[in-house]
Amino acid sequence: MGACVLDTNAVVYYLNRYGGEGFRSRFQDMVRQGAIVSVITRIEVLGWPGYAQTSAALADAEALLSLLREEPLTDRVVATTIALRRSTRLRVPDAAIAATALVLDLPLATSNLDDFKAVDGLRLIDPLQG
Repeated sequence: MGACVLDTNAVVYYLNRYGGEGFRSRFQDMVRQGAIVSVITRIEVLGWPGYAQTSAALADAEALLSLLREEPLTDRVVATTIALRRSTRLRVPDAAIAATALVLDLPLATSNLDDFKAVDGLRLIDPLQG
């Protein structure tokens, strides 16, 4: 499959053990192959208010994120995010994650295919599908 950008939902599904063994295996393969997350994904995952400051779930999330290369909001990502906001109905977090994939010329692994289908040139992978 090669490297890809992981959408926040893929990370959350993995942490919550959603999607079955096939998904978990595909996700682990993506991590081994150099999966990337936007800094937005770290904010969304670690900013979830359901985590207690010392919870095991928070520690699991931090450990998983530490295995992934994190892409910052570079000037190119920001400019692409702005263009996507002007041309689609994507919310800022989704536009920034899609922009990250576009700038890096990598597919986006997401189960929210409908959210991103309006983004020209964005390659999508559904990690829940085999």
